[in-house]
Amino acid sequence: MIVGAIEGGGTKFVCAVLQFDHPNIPEKTPRILRIERIPTTDPEPTLDAVVRFFKDSEIECVGLGMFGPIECRIESPLWGYLLKTPKPGWSD
Repeated sequence: MIVGAIEGGGTKFVCAVLQFDHPNIPEKTPRILRIERIPTTDPEPTLDAVVRFFKDSEIECVGLGMFGPIECRIESPLWGYLLKTPKPGWSD
């Protein structure tokens, strides 16, 4: 299984593509196929760089950690939005 990982932090985003050879065995460590650190600036250039990183990857799913809560209830009109965060310009 090929997965994407994004850690969105206040100073940098870390993006990775990983391969899990044994997805049903959690203690098995995945192989890192690609990894990149992207400076956190304004939302548009930062997210454009994240999209470029994953553009040609054949990932099956993505895990995301951010510097603020993300609305994850699919029935919410704000589904997928970054909610209140102290990082200027990144809310909503």
